Amino acid sequence: MNTILAGIPGVAVYLDDIVVHAPDMSTHDERFHRVFVALLGNSLTLNSEKCSFAAAAIDFVGFRLTAKGIAPLLSNVDAIHRIPEPTSASQKEEPWNWTAACSRAFHSLKTQLTTPPILAHFDPSSPTLVTCDASAGAVGAVLSQVQDGVERPVAFASRALNPTEQRYSVGEREALACVWACERWHLYLYGQRFNLRTDHQALTTLLSASGSGHRPLRLHRWGERLRQYDYQLRFTPGRDNVVADLLSRSIEGPYPNGLS
Repeated sequence: MNTILAGIPGVAVYLDDIVVHAPDMSTHDERFHRVFVALLGNSLTLNSEKCSFAAAAIDFVGFRLTAKGIAPLLSNVDAIHRIPEPTSASQKEEPWNWTAACSRAFHSLKTQLTTPPILAHFDPSSPTLVTCDASAGAVGAVLSQVQDGVERPVAFASRALNPTEQRYSVGEREALACVWACERWHLYLYGQRFNLRTDHQALTTLLSASGSGHRPLRLHRWGERLRQYDYQLRFTPGRDNVVADLLSRSIEGPYPNGLS
């Protein structure tokens, strides 16, 4: 199906499901016509009972798609609702003081992460940011854009680290998060100027697009993989990197698609 509909703008395919979207009705109809012609040319038919035309909102592969943005179906955000409150400080010897205000902020964050509309539609003309973080067991990242003066998330991602990656140094895990995020969102970022944000300050030199000089072999190899992207590496203090940090610390289970 991807091959049959290749080249038609505004068309997304998942297995035998097709979504056609457009900024206005005339463009929408023109794209629909091209889809129908392509299907007819390959002797494919549609089940009218499973079709929805000119809809303002649809549910597709676990998400609610609207003109305002993309939000997960309520049935798919249970994992965020189930994240427990932290019970200890992340740094040794640091006193633990979890207050009622901390609890309110924690649950407010979970509410914001699960209240639609969450994800903005990607706009190539808007400033783009990729914010990354890593923990001892996972990496997390947020793709966002500044639209109408407000930073809005476009996509969230996280994955567990495999046993080899868990033995990386802190800096290497943070660098891995940056490389993994950029390659995961390659279709959005390739050819696009963007800010790559990390809370590991040393990486602003080690992975800088304009950086040079000696660096460990693994970081050098990852730096070469990042050279295809037009990015500015920015340091973001950990206190301002809460979403990517949360994503990197709430992962359990297998560790797919590792980078070496």
